[in-house]
Amino acid sequence: MKKNRDNFIILFIYGGVQLLMTIALATILLSYPEIWDDDELFITFNVITSLVLYGVLSLLFIFIFRNYFKKQIRHFLDNRKKIVTVVIVGILAMYTMSIISNLLLLLLGVTETSENQEQLVQLMDGSIFDKISMIIFAVILAPLVEEFVFRKAIIDLANFKIGIDDGSRKYKRNKILIAAFAVLVSGALFGFVHVASGDYIQMIYYGLLGATFGVIYLASDKNIFAAIFVHFVWNLLATSLLFM
Repeated sequence: MKKNRDNFIILFIYGGVQLLMTIALATILLSYPEIWDDDELFITFNVITSLVLYGVLSLLFIFIFRNYFKKQIRHFLDNRKKIVTVVIVGILAMYTMSIISNLLLLLLGVTETSENQEQLVQLMDGSIFDKISMIIFAVILAPLVEEFVFRKAIIDLANFKIGIDDGSRKYKRNKILIAAFAVLVSGALFGFVHVASGDYIQMIYYGLLGATFGVIYLASDKNIFAAIFVHFVWNLLATSLLFM
């Protein structure tokens, strides 16, 4: 019960901070409408908003759940050979899933990149501050916050227990089905928050990547650092490509 309580607290903090930030942004934009009219200023405004939002969430999660993170570090050190293997295979799986999802989008006639990706590309035309902020956000803050929310909280809630392990084939089958359900739910929600309004077809891409993160999380015996590190490497590679 305590674990489920913690997961609900994580989701409450995530949703609550998002709501407060939305109210603050609406107030600022209504008070200073000129922000809308200046493209460069609006991009910088969005960058600062993302940094503040995910910065606050990162600090809250690390402070409130510091004991959890300490246990995860010990778990990593005690099982580092297995977890490192999962991370390496996970990075390769992410690359494979990216190819598959892009092929699916092409088969569906989708040739445009997502609005989320286009916004990142726009930042490359911004100031040095915008570029550095994008790197901090995409490579450091986003992996920590998103894996903690979508893998630790959502998968742990959706991957519920089904009774006592009696070693039967039925128990093992149901356990696999529930784990698959948890991964799909996590992936779908992860995909949803990464697409803009009217761009929902891109959920295929982000949803499949999110599901892959979920498999990595479970394969590492729910070590959050395995998922965070793969997410970190993936975002680092994607961000590096923007500079080429």
